[in-house]
Amino acid sequence: LEEIFIQIAMSLLLVLGSALLGTLIYILLQKPSNDGDWAPEVAFHPSIEQQGNTIFIHHIRRFRYPSDTTIIEQHDDQTIDLHDIRGVDLFIEPFSPVRGPAHSLISFNCADGRHIAVSVEVRRQNKQRESSFWLSIFRQYGLFYVVADEEDVVYLRSHIRRDRVYLHPLRLTPDQAQRLFLHTLPRINTLRETPELYSLFSNTCATNIRNHLNAVLDQPIPFHWSLLLPAFLPDFLYRHGLIDTDLPFEAHQRLALINAKPELHPDLPFSAAIRQG
Repeated sequence: LEEIFIQIAMSLLLVLGSALLGTLIYILLQKPSNDGDWAPEVAFHPSIEQQGNTIFIHHIRRFRYPSDTTIIEQHDDQTIDLHDIRGVDLFIEPFSPVRGPAHSLISFNCADGRHIAVSVEVRRQNKQRESSFWLSIFRQYGLFYVVADEEDVVYLRSHIRRDRVYLHPLRLTPDQAQRLFLHTLPRINTLRETPELYSLFSNTCATNIRNHLNAVLDQPIPFHWSLLLPAFLPDFLYRHGLIDTDLPFEAHQRLALINAKPELHPDLPFSAAIRQG
């Protein structure tokens, strides 16, 4: 009887091991591509040109959402003087009833009042579900850098999806903010020519933001588990000295929630309203 039990256990382990090995091989064999029937929000790659301190950004996404079911799709080109970039904000969008999973994006604040958001996202095809955990595990999404205004990528999350969205100013000098912007530009352009796969454990919104920040920080951000569960990332960055506030973290977190602010300041543009109080 004992021998039969051992044989059954060994057979089960062999089947399980084969399944795991097959899954690993399947994941590793996935190849990125820029060819596909892409969803509208990730259909057009942004591109960047630089002439001295003048930055030309093509295909800035400026979608508008008159209602929950209506989308006005539009893109435009903008020119930015590098020295007009004065600071950087981090946005966090928890999207799960369980604390942990969240989307993170950064936004560059310009002296003329513009805010240029950079959001590292999955690049899904029309036939794919948006942000599926299992599709991310099996590397079925491409990686995509959305360059957009905040009335698109932030409003979408706070007022269409109705997720909680938090705004955290980062403690960076204008010089660091400008160098951070410059560090993102080659990656945006490179992905047009050399596509990559989104990887839930190594190539995500938060891990890419960390890589860009570490290029300009005197003390690099160490790898931390909150990079995989970005709802916890602001707490970690606060303890690391990167959240620009003198308040205790809990008080800062309450003020960082932006969802109600546009309605409290209807006379202000969206980006100005979410930075009040």
